[in-house]
Amino acid sequence: MMFKLKMILIFLTIGLNSHFGHAQRQSFFAVGLVTGANSTVITYAIVSKIGDRYIGTQIIEEQYFMYYALGYWPCKANPDKENLFRKFSIPNCRLLYSNSGKVNGYYNQPFQELWKVRYKSHPQDKNKPPGWSQSYYQPSAGQARYLHETYGILNINTHYFVGEHLFQLLRDVQNPDWIEMYRSLPD
Repeated sequence: MMFKLKMILIFLTIGLNSHFGHAQRQSFFAVGLVTGANSTVITYAIVSKIGDRYIGTQIIEEQYFMYYALGYWPCKANPDKENLFRKFSIPNCRLLYSNSGKVNGYYNQPFQELWKVRYKSHPQDKNKPPGWSQSYYQPSAGQARYLHETYGILNINTHYFVGEHLFQLLRDVQNPDWIEMYRSLPD
């Protein structure tokens, strides 16, 4: 019985290694403009891939996402605690410190603008300024095509901005020229 179990484990290991081509598991920060169980407009996550295949998604709270990405806490997507916003030249994302020098929060202005990529008006707060989408609940066909070609998003209703594409988007949503270009994309 023990011999059979060992053989099964060996075959499974060989099969998985050949299936994934010895590729290493990698984890990335991701953001979806998908209203999740927490009823917020943005869903924060860490996604895992082996090669080109996504193998898992861990939904996390905004606070954890920010502390991980700012390098304050380590995680599988940032084990070296690097400030990824600094690395990718994202302005307006930083830790906040008390007068005694202790971390007591974070500032993440570009995340406050992300909903505008998907919505024409905020889905929960009608007092917010208008969004950049040409349609009320999702980008127009031209905007969706642009999001796919530029950031790898197949469907904004279900997919995440992942890794470097996410950081590129965070830079872009702070650029007035990009905002105007995105608003005016043809249908």
